[in-house]
Amino acid sequence: NIEITVMLLLTSIKTSGLVAFYYTFSAGLTFYNKWALTEFPFPLSMTMIHILSNFFVVWLCRKAYVLWYKELRPVLTWKLYVEHVVPVGRSARSPSAVLTLSHLISHIQRFRHWSLQLELDFHKCFIIYHVKV
Repeated sequence: NIEITVMLLLTSIKTSGLVAFYYTFSAGLTFYNKWALTEFPFPLSMTMIHILSNFFVVWLCRKAYVLWYKELRPVLTWKLYVEHVVPVGRSARSPSAVLTLSHLISHIQRFRHWSLQLELDFHKCFIIYHVKV
């Protein structure tokens, strides 16, 4: 019983760390995107650059996998793709998936509103400081 408790505790700590990691970088990405779009106001071009850079990084990771493990990368056959990947994609169209997605989007919008408010408060403090000095 103590071993199960320790394993659950370690799993909880690992999961909490991963969630904190995700939210930290998600928040950082939100602030970075806001800054980047003020410096480079071309969102479609930025998206294209982002997709191309992701493609290049994944290509490098796949090549590194082959070199590191000295074996060919796993290949997903069409049969496995149709049996396992397609049902997941189809289930994403279900009403529960739409509700989950809308819930997630509402949280993202609230966070973006909060980050904008934080940025505005920072600028107000900066302006007040310069006016007083």
